[in-house]
Amino acid sequence: MKKHTIRMLAMLVAVVCMIACFAGCSSAPADAETPEVIEHSPEFDAVFAESSIKQVDATFDGMKSSAFVMESDDGMVECFEFGYEGDKICAYVDTVYLDVAEYSEDERSVLDESMRSAFASVEALDSVEITYGNVGDHYVIEVSVDGLDDVEVLQEVVESGVFTLTSTGDDSEVTFLSMKQTEDSLVAQGFIKR
Repeated sequence: MKKHTIRMLAMLVAVVCMIACFAGCSSAPADAETPEVIEHSPEFDAVFAESSIKQVDATFDGMKSSAFVMESDDGMVECFEFGYEGDKICAYVDTVYLDVAEYSEDERSVLDESMRSAFASVEALDSVEITYGNVGDHYVIEVSVDGLDDVEVLQEVVESGVFTLTSTGDDSEVTFLSMKQTEDSLVAQGFIKR
Protein backbone atom coordinates (compact mmCIF):
# COMPACT_ATOMS: atom_id res chain seq x y z
CA MET A 1 0.00 0.00 0.00
CA LYS A 2 1.29 3.49 -0.75
CA LYS A 3 3.10 5.18 2.15
CA HIS A 4 0.63 7.99 2.53
CA THR A 5 -2.41 5.68 2.48
CA ILE A 6 -2.01 4.77 6.14
CA ARG A 7 -1.66 8.46 6.98
CA MET A 8 -4.74 9.27 4.86
CA LEU A 9 -6.69 6.48 6.58
CA ALA A 10 -5.75 7.83 10.00
CA MET A 11 -6.64 11.37 8.91
CA LEU A 12 -9.96 10.26 7.47
CA VAL A 13 -10.98 8.41 10.61
CA ALA A 14 -9.88 11.39 12.73
CA VAL A 15 -11.76 13.91 10.59
CA VAL A 16 -14.98 11.90 10.61
CA CYS A 17 -14.67 11.40 14.34
CA MET A 18 -13.93 15.03 15.12
CA ILE A 19 -16.17 17.16 12.93
CA ALA A 20 -16.34 20.44 14.70
CA CYS A 21 -20.06 20.70 15.25
CA PHE A 22 -21.04 23.03 18.01
CA ALA A 23 -23.81 21.97 20.31
CA GLY A 24 -26.73 24.19 21.20
CA CYS A 25 -28.55 23.78 24.46
CA SER A 26 -31.96 24.97 23.43
CA SER A 27 -34.68 22.69 22.21
CA ALA A 28 -36.52 25.48 20.39
CA PRO A 29 -34.85 26.10 17.00
CA ALA A 30 -36.32 28.58 14.54
CA ASP A 31 -39.18 27.46 12.30
CA ALA A 32 -38.35 25.45 9.19
CA GLU A 33 -37.84 27.49 6.05
CA THR A 34 -38.46 26.68 2.40
CA PRO A 35 -35.32 25.19 0.79
CA GLU A 36 -33.37 27.65 -1.30
CA VAL A 37 -32.00 27.19 -4.78
CA ILE A 38 -28.55 25.68 -4.40
CA GLU A 39 -25.86 27.96 -5.75
CA HIS A 40 -22.14 27.25 -5.73
CA SER A 41 -19.28 29.66 -5.22
CA PRO A 42 -16.56 29.51 -7.88
CA GLU A 43 -14.04 28.60 -5.17
CA PHE A 44 -16.15 25.64 -4.03
CA ASP A 45 -16.52 24.30 -7.58
CA ALA A 46 -12.81 24.84 -8.30
CA VAL A 47 -11.78 22.35 -5.59
CA PHE A 48 -13.73 19.62 -7.36
CA ALA A 49 -12.70 20.69 -10.88
CA GLU A 50 -8.99 20.77 -10.00
CA SER A 51 -9.25 17.19 -8.71
CA SER A 52 -11.41 16.01 -11.64
CA ILE A 53 -14.26 15.12 -9.27
CA LYS A 54 -17.89 15.32 -10.35
CA GLN A 55 -19.63 16.50 -7.18
CA VAL A 56 -23.35 15.90 -6.74
CA ASP A 57 -25.22 17.90 -4.09
CA ALA A 58 -26.93 15.89 -1.37
CA THR A 59 -30.67 16.55 -1.14
CA PHE A 60 -32.41 17.24 2.13
CA ASP A 61 -36.19 17.20 1.61
CA GLY A 62 -37.94 20.21 3.13
CA MET A 63 -34.74 21.68 4.56
CA LYS A 64 -32.18 24.29 3.68
CA SER A 65 -28.73 22.96 2.93
CA SER A 66 -25.19 24.13 3.31
CA ALA A 67 -21.92 22.57 2.16
CA PHE A 68 -18.22 23.03 2.80
CA VAL A 69 -15.19 21.55 1.03
CA MET A 70 -11.46 21.34 1.65
CA GLU A 71 -8.54 19.68 -0.10
CA SER A 72 -5.72 18.48 2.13
CA ASP A 73 -2.05 18.68 1.22
CA ASP A 74 -2.04 15.01 0.19
CA GLY A 75 -4.91 15.48 -2.28
CA MET A 76 -7.76 14.15 -0.16
CA VAL A 77 -10.95 16.16 -0.81
CA GLU A 78 -13.63 16.25 1.87
CA CYS A 79 -17.10 17.74 1.53
CA PHE A 80 -19.47 18.24 4.46
CA GLU A 81 -23.14 18.81 3.59
CA PHE A 82 -25.82 19.66 6.12
CA GLY A 83 -29.61 19.71 6.00
CA TYR A 84 -30.99 22.13 8.56
CA GLU A 85 -34.11 23.90 9.78
CA GLY A 86 -33.59 27.28 11.41
CA ASP A 87 -30.26 26.81 13.20
CA LYS A 88 -30.81 23.10 13.90
CA ILE A 89 -28.84 20.53 11.88
CA CYS A 90 -31.13 17.60 11.03
CA ALA A 91 -28.99 15.58 8.61
CA TYR A 92 -25.39 15.40 7.53
CA VAL A 93 -23.38 13.90 4.66
CA ASP A 94 -19.59 13.66 4.73
CA THR A 95 -18.02 12.63 1.40
CA VAL A 96 -14.31 11.92 1.17
CA TYR A 97 -12.47 11.49 -2.14
CA LEU A 98 -9.06 9.79 -2.05
CA ASP A 99 -6.94 9.95 -5.22
CA VAL A 100 -6.05 6.35 -6.05
CA ALA A 101 -4.97 6.88 -9.67
CA GLU A 102 -1.55 5.37 -8.99
CA TYR A 103 -2.81 2.49 -6.85
CA SER A 104 -2.71 -1.07 -8.10
CA GLU A 105 -5.86 -3.20 -7.87
CA ASP A 106 -4.36 -4.94 -4.83
CA GLU A 107 -3.68 -1.61 -3.11
CA ARG A 108 -7.24 -0.44 -3.87
CA SER A 109 -8.58 -3.66 -2.40
CA VAL A 110 -6.51 -3.24 0.78
CA LEU A 111 -7.69 0.38 1.09
CA ASP A 112 -11.33 -0.72 0.72
CA GLU A 113 -10.93 -3.43 3.37
CA SER A 114 -9.21 -0.96 5.71
CA MET A 115 -11.95 1.63 5.35
CA ARG A 116 -14.75 -0.88 5.86
CA SER A 117 -13.01 -2.14 8.99
CA ALA A 118 -12.39 1.38 10.32
CA PHE A 119 -16.05 2.36 9.95
CA ALA A 120 -17.72 -0.93 10.97
CA SER A 121 -18.81 0.23 14.44
CA VAL A 122 -20.21 3.52 13.13
CA GLU A 123 -21.99 1.79 10.26
CA ALA A 124 -23.85 -0.38 12.79
CA LEU A 125 -25.85 2.66 14.01
CA ASP A 126 -29.41 2.81 12.64
CA SER A 127 -29.10 6.51 11.76
CA VAL A 128 -25.85 6.07 9.79
CA GLU A 129 -25.38 4.84 6.24
CA ILE A 130 -21.96 4.46 4.67
CA THR A 131 -21.14 3.78 1.03
CA TYR A 132 -17.71 2.90 -0.32
CA GLY A 133 -16.45 2.59 -3.86
CA ASN A 134 -14.18 3.56 -6.70
CA VAL A 135 -15.31 6.37 -8.99
CA GLY A 136 -12.78 6.97 -11.73
CA ASP A 137 -9.42 7.75 -10.13
CA HIS A 138 -10.94 8.25 -6.68
CA TYR A 139 -11.93 6.01 -3.82
CA VAL A 140 -15.09 7.59 -2.36
CA ILE A 141 -16.53 7.17 1.12
CA GLU A 142 -19.87 8.76 1.93
CA VAL A 143 -21.12 8.88 5.51
CA SER A 144 -24.78 9.93 5.83
CA VAL A 145 -26.41 10.61 9.19
CA ASP A 146 -30.15 11.26 9.45
CA GLY A 147 -32.39 12.10 12.38
CA LEU A 148 -30.02 14.49 14.13
CA ASP A 149 -33.04 16.59 15.10
CA ASP A 150 -34.04 13.72 17.44
CA VAL A 151 -32.23 14.14 20.78
CA GLU A 152 -31.88 10.37 21.29
CA VAL A 153 -30.36 9.87 17.83
CA LEU A 154 -28.04 12.82 18.38
CA GLN A 155 -26.86 11.41 21.71
CA GLU A 156 -26.28 7.96 20.14
CA VAL A 157 -24.21 9.48 17.32
CA VAL A 158 -22.20 11.63 19.76
CA GLU A 159 -21.56 8.64 22.05
CA SER A 160 -20.36 6.57 19.06
CA GLY A 161 -17.64 9.13 18.36
CA VAL A 162 -18.96 10.26 14.96
CA PHE A 163 -18.96 13.85 16.27
CA THR A 164 -16.89 15.62 18.84
CA LEU A 165 -18.99 18.47 20.15
CA THR A 166 -17.71 21.74 21.47
CA SER A 167 -20.13 23.02 24.06
CA THR A 168 -21.48 26.53 24.23
CA GLY A 169 -20.17 26.66 27.78
CA ASP A 170 -23.46 25.63 29.34
CA ASP A 171 -23.34 22.29 31.16
CA SER A 172 -26.90 21.36 30.21
CA GLU A 173 -27.62 18.42 27.90
CA VAL A 174 -26.98 18.87 24.19
CA THR A 175 -30.28 18.99 22.33
CA PHE A 176 -29.27 20.11 18.84
CA LEU A 177 -26.34 20.93 16.56
CA SER A 178 -26.07 24.61 15.59
CA MET A 179 -25.64 25.28 11.85
CA LYS A 180 -24.31 28.78 12.48
CA GLN A 181 -21.63 27.66 14.93
CA THR A 182 -20.71 24.66 12.76
CA GLU A 183 -20.33 26.93 9.72
CA ASP A 184 -18.16 29.37 11.67
CA SER A 185 -15.95 26.53 12.87
CA LEU A 186 -15.54 24.89 9.44
CA VAL A 187 -14.74 28.19 7.73
CA ALA A 188 -12.20 28.98 10.48
CA GLN A 189 -10.53 25.62 9.73
CA GLY A 190 -10.16 26.58 6.06
CA PHE A 191 -13.20 24.89 4.52
CA ILE A 192 -14.74 26.70 1.54
CA LYS A 193 -18.48 27.35 1.73
CA ARG A 194 -20.67 26.39 -1.20
